[in-house]
Amino acid sequence: MFRLPSTVIGPAFVAALFFSTIAHATDWFAPGDARLRSDLKLLADAGELNIPMSAWPLPVADVERALAERKPHDSAGSVAGALARVTEAVERAKHHGDIDVRLTAGRPPLVQTFDQTPREEGEAQGSLAWQAGGFSGVVSVEGVVDPDDNQAVRPDGSYLAYDFKRWQIRAGWIDRYWGSGADGSLILSTNARPVPTIGFERTVSTAPETSWLHWIGPWRAGMFIGQMENHRDDFDHPVFFGMHLEWKPLENLDFGFYRTAQLCGEGRKCGASTFWDMLLGHDNVGINVSQEDQPGNQMGGIDVRWAHPIGKLPYAIYASVIGEDGKKGVPVKALRNIGLETTFSGDGAGYLRARLEYTDTKCTSKSVAKEFNCAYRNGVFPYRYRGRIIGSSLDNDTAMWALGIDHVLGDGTTASTALRFADVNRGGAPDPTHAISPTPMKLWELEGRVRRDFHFGTVDVSLIVDQMTDRLTDRDEIAIRGFLSWSRRFGN
Repeated sequence: MFRLPSTVIGPAFVAALFFSTIAHATDWFAPGDARLRSDLKLLADAGELNIPMSAWPLPVADVERALAERKPHDSAGSVAGALARVTEAVERAKHHGDIDVRLTAGRPPLVQTFDQTPREEGEAQGSLAWQAGGFSGVVSVEGVVDPDDNQAVRPDGSYLAYDFKRWQIRAGWIDRYWGSGADGSLILSTNARPVPTIGFERTVSTAPETSWLHWIGPWRAGMFIGQMENHRDDFDHPVFFGMHLEWKPLENLDFGFYRTAQLCGEGRKCGASTFWDMLLGHDNVGINVSQEDQPGNQMGGIDVRWAHPIGKLPYAIYASVIGEDGKKGVPVKALRNIGLETTFSGDGAGYLRARLEYTDTKCTSKSVAKEFNCAYRNGVFPYRYRGRIIGSSLDNDTAMWALGIDHVLGDGTTASTALRFADVNRGGAPDPTHAISPTPMKLWELEGRVRRDFHFGTVDVSLIVDQMTDRLTDRDEIAIRGFLSWSRRFGN
């Protein structure tokens, strides 16, 4: 039986602890920093950076390289402010001898976005990044209050890595977020805790040097394999597999291709043929595989982002289509996410970014009977890790509109407002496993959030008001949620 984490990741962290006294730095920007992501988008849309950035974490070395390759010119206004903050983030990531601490308390939100939000009502985390020769990594320990999965102490965010040329091998508990959407990823988000994995990633997104492939432009790719938890409702210890490919054939056009799979598991067939059937997409029972040979559950699709100004007003359109199944290499039973975003710059170094985003987790199908109770559900594995959806926190059969405004001031202070309306679990039949509501529900949500840097650390405060209407009983309920987070780096 496949036992990757105990035989590979465990010894990796013995090495991590041994090397942690040598030097300290981090080599990836983890998902969760919405201000950094917004600054990077602003610079990319302004032609200052040319790197793919739809799959997080992002390699620090790639951002640093892109900054160094900028054409020399004087930048002003919001572009200059974003350049200064991104440059500072790169230098902070490279700084040696620091320890990062984060404390969070409050009531977690229903909708988990790209921005860092708590999963539990109380969280305390300390992390130490290190680097020694070709090795690097992060040792992170997180303690939580009243955990849903009964794990009060967690290694989330820890990993051990080794660099070779333009690639890196990594093993650990790595948060990933794939896609251009702001209010959640359809295929792989930070809604669930990270699965322990081992894999490889390209750390520099330079275009191929060969003339007949140079048109591809900057590109990155990665693949991982890991093992999920035991005591599941289906099969214990299933394998979790994922791979992604991003490239920018034009400076204003980003493509991302994503694929994940759950397979094997205790008591199930698990061999070379199982992996081969998964890779070829031979997992549609009755079409290209028998019930007993079905490898498991997989999802895959494409993400596209196109940025172009209308006059002097920059805007971008992005869309993701992720299929629960595939037919002849094309995603079917697809989930959708589409958005429009634009940036308004003032006279100073700040700017305002606005977005309108639509997400639908009801499967598309020629048969109405197959549209509902489809997404994140499978005859073998539900798409969950430790009880939480690996993709969108909206769970299945939910349509949501979101209007968001992020105001980034010149000093980096960020004030965000989001208004969301969701038609939750609209399949009709009660679903006791649904992550938000077992019955159909209308949800109005208003969120306000402020993040500011002080000399004593960074303070992040969020207040959320939810109005929920049960469509079966017409009963209304108002819930107040929110959290307060403080983080600081201690070092030289």
